Amino acid sequence: MPDDLPQPANPQPDIPAEPTGTPDATASSETPASPEVSSDTETSEMPSNLEAQPGPISEPTGAVSGQVAASEAVTPPSEQSSPAQSPSVIGQLLAKARDAIFSRKQKKLEKILNFVALKKKVTNEDVCKLLRASRASAFRYLNDLEKQGRLRQVGKTGHEVYYELVS
Repeated sequence: MPDDLPQPANPQPDIPAEPTGTPDATASSETPASPEVSSDTETSEMPSNLEAQPGPISEPTGAVSGQVAASEAVTPPSEQSSPAQSPSVIGQLLAKARDAIFSRKQKKLEKILNFVALKKKVTNEDVCKLLRASRASAFRYLNDLEKQGRLRQVGKTGHEVYYELVS
């Protein structure tokens, strides 16, 4: 039975089944090259309003490029920025943001140190409540202070762990 099914026939045997480029370029470059294909079959398939227009491919391309050129000409120079200015402005903004983040972190670390000075011992849970931060953030702050040599961890893991000031 599979042999009885009609096979799709290629109506134009000289034209490859897969297009090799844009549709417009494929049709225009292959039509004159194949002598078997008559131009009457192509024009009869096209609507009558398209036959009267000379060069339909170049008109839309020209109109689009004309619109782009017009929009570029209208763009005020204040909106156009040179590539040399953009990185310096971005760099300044990033530096300002880094400074703000660093100062906030330093305030939190000082707050922890003041709290430890009052209580003599502090746990991760105490820092969570003090800073209203997550356990992970509290752990990072305590680790930073430990690496700086300002706090000492007593205990390895679990609820027995607490931190105290280095004397």
